[in-house]
Amino acid sequence: MSSQIFQSASEISTYFRCDNCCMILNKVSWKQCRVCHGFDLCEKCANIGYDKLTREAFNQHQRLHPDLPSDASIVNDLMQLVLIEEAVKNDVEARRKRGEQILTRVLKDEEIQDDYDMAALMEHLKKQDELSLFSKNDKVSQLNSIILKYNLKASQRRIRVLSLDGGGVRGYMPIKIIGELVQQKYNTVPKPFDANNSNHKQLFHEAQLEFTKNFDYFVGTSTGGLIAFCLAINYNILDMQEIYSNASHYFKKNFFGPVITSKYDPIRIHTKIEEIIDSI
Repeated sequence: MSSQIFQSASEISTYFRCDNCCMILNKVSWKQCRVCHGFDLCEKCANIGYDKLTREAFNQHQRLHPDLPSDASIVNDLMQLVLIEEAVKNDVEARRKRGEQILTRVLKDEEIQDDYDMAALMEHLKKQDELSLFSKNDKVSQLNSIILKYNLKASQRRIRVLSLDGGGVRGYMPIKIIGELVQQKYNTVPKPFDANNSNHKQLFHEAQLEFTKNFDYFVGTSTGGLIAFCLAINYNILDMQEIYSNASHYFKKNFFGPVITSKYDPIRIHTKIEEIIDSI
């Protein structure tokens, strides 16, 4: 009871996100790893226990502990409460250290592994240039050569992106189009197709998984972003149709909106999004 009394209810705007559910951290405090200072959890994810986090979050945190012995493991005790002011300081220092580690590895291996490496490397180089700490020496020439090689390799790669438009209930259109494409392209989907038949729905979902393998990235704006997210996590888009078929239920107008409050009540759609995330 006492822990609930002294729990902060203040909400602020930050650039931090929970590394498990990816929701923006809008409280004045949250849980952060006291060793790497680079892994953050919202109140909900911190309460479920470290061993119940997603595999992606677990692996991401492991990468922030490269010196961890093979027989050791990260435990819940490493997560401690941190205030926003301390989190910002920790983030600046952690980013600096990661930048130095990446720079050392890139120079040693003469290879940039991914865009995360590139972003961290460019940030580090920019700071060094602003402080006039970089002279035109062999190290700079080596870095320029490595960056050029990475960019040339990227330009030769074919990246397939599925981009989805926004526009509220108009999001129903790309869902219908994708659904028709899946039904027509894959013979495993029964014809005629009955979305209310559980067997048909399962076969459609399996075909949808094959369809999404044709793309490297899913992007979208507004409601298109929600559809892109569902495709990326292999959520059945037939269930997504239910949201837009019942738009008036999920996007209920506020009585005094948008004069006093927001135009729509976000509770129902937020609850549905949380259900989708919990199903991952």
